[in-house]
Parts: sequence; structure tokens; C-alpha cells
Amino acid sequence: GSPPPPLMNTMRAVVARQYGTPESLKLEDVSKPAAGPKDVLVKVRAASIGKGDWHLLTGKPFMIRLLFGLTRPKFPVLGSDVAGVVEAMGAEVTSLALGDEVFGDMSQYGFGAFAQFVCAPADAFCLKPANIGFGEAAAIPTSGLTALAALRKFGRVQKGQKVLIIGASGGVGSFAVQLAANLLGADVSAVCGTRSVEKVKQLGAKRVWDYNKEDFTLSGERFDVVIDTACARSISDVRKVLAPVSTYVLVGGGNMLSLAAFGSLRLKRGQKIEMAMLGPERKKDLEVLKGCAEEGTLVPLIDSRQPLARVPDAIRKIGEGGMQGKLVIDIP
Repeated sequence: GSPPPPLMNTMRAVVARQYGTPESLKLEDVSKPAAGPKDVLVKVRAASIGKGDWHLLTGKPFMIRLLFGLTRPKFPVLGSDVAGVVEAMGAEVTSLALGDEVFGDMSQYGFGAFAQFVCAPADAFCLKPANIGFGEAAAIPTSGLTALAALRKFGRVQKGQKVLIIGASGGVGSFAVQLAANLLGADVSAVCGTRSVEKVKQLGAKRVWDYNKEDFTLSGERFDVVIDTACARSISDVRKVLAPVSTYVLVGGGNMLSLAAFGSLRLKRGQKIEMAMLGPERKKDLEVLKGCAEEGTLVPLIDSRQPLARVPDAIRKIGEGGMQGKLVIDIP
């Protein structure tokens, strides 16, 4: 016969009981969270997967374990980017109403997006941009917030400055190109792989180098701000494209920690290195991203969409890299 219906107080979730490969993830019934007085319970309609989810699953680099559990994940249900509908809320919540369509970043609140429900303080959520679907909204938070912080807070990008985005077709990179060009009015160039060149031009980059065919460091161009989401090149290579007074912002990737530790020793006086990190004040920035999405100046680039049961495959794909934009998980 048919399987028994799930109990009212349980939900389906993708669970990581130990660090390991995507195969170690299990789709299980777990207890449904309950909203405290300041909390909102959201019925998840979509989540998205980022490189952070791969790091949290594998426990690599080791720094992850120092933050999120030495021997096994402190938060077994992964996933930070979420969009859905307010299902219940605590008595003290005034900023949202039942039935509101919302999106948010759960990484400060114990993760949990790869599930049928998430629960977090009301401040974790903003109203979803009205003109886009749940999947598109779920693609925005972590990557969009990181791109905005890299450009505004760490790169201090000004109108008319020359900005280079390395890794422009990934989640953070594809948002950074659009935000630099449309929100901040910069003159944007970009580096990406062959199949993404035309797409990245459509997003707003005036000049795009295909790293399979040409070496951007030999272009003779100089940039005021370089945003590097790949961190695959040495500091002596990147130095060739930095203007005398410039900022090199590290967002993620292979050599990020060594570049952050030793890179500045190889730079001239007016050049500096910044490591983009998300601060605690995210809601204002999420509202900025919402506004850009509603104006049509920020359009999430989505690589593919999968159901909840395919989260392990999607995280494996993230680990392999080379994607165009974000991986979205639809949760009906």
C-alpha cells in the first residue's frame, strides 16, 4: 500500500550526521522546528546550494571544524539560502504576517534550508522580490550578500572605477558583475570559462577574458578593484593588473588563505588586499538586493534545478566547480 503520511510534527530533511562525501547525506524524517516568541516558521519552497555547503559537509579546510563542530557537524541539516512562505510565528513578531513570501540567509541561525521547514528569528527574513519565483529568490542571499560586501564594504567601489571580476560565471561572480555595473556604476571587466563568455557580457561586463584561451594578466590593463572568487593565480600574476592605488578582494577558492596571509608583502604601497567576509548586519544588504531584483537590475543566474532528494548530487557538482550560476533545490 501507500506509505503512511508523515506525522504532523516531523518533516523531510537532508541530514549530515558526520563529515564526509555527498554520499553520506541522508533524506530523513526529523522533528519539525517550533517557533519561539521572536521566531518565524517558514514552509520552504526553494533552497540554493553554494560552496559553503560543500565545505560544511566535508569539514575542509580544517578551520570549518573549529567553527562548526570538531568531530561531526554541529548543525546536521545544511543549507543557508532559503525562500518560502510564513507558516507560523511567535507572539512578538510584528515585521511579518502569516502567508508572507520571504527569503533569507540561515547561516547565522543554524542553517537548515535543505528541509521542508526552517525556523529563525524574524530578522533573518525579508519579503521576497515580488517579480521573481521562489527558486530565483533562494539563489540570491549568500552569494548576493557576499558579492555586495566584496564590492561596497571591502572594495569600496566608486562610480566609473575600473573593476575586474575573476570567476564571473559562478554564484558570487555573476552577482558581482551585475551589482558593480548596475548598482555602483563601475566599468566592469571579467574572467570566466568559454561557455559563459556571452552570458557574462549580457550581465554587464564590457570586456570578458576566456581563461581557456587568453591570459588576462598579460592584457596590459590596470584595475582599481579586483574581485577574485577563484583565487587560482599567484600574487605576482594578479599584481600585473592592479593599478598603483587599488584593492584586491579575495572572496574564495584555492589559494585564498595563503594570498591573505602573504600576498600583501608582494604589493606596492597604494595596493591592498582585503578578504571579503559577511558581517552580522545582513538584513539591510538583503533589502538592497531585493530592490535590485525588483528593478530587474539583478537577475539570478541559475545553473540547474533539482528536487530535495538530489541535494547530494548537487553538492558534488559544486565541489567539482565550473558551474554557471547557482544550483537551486525546489521543495514543493
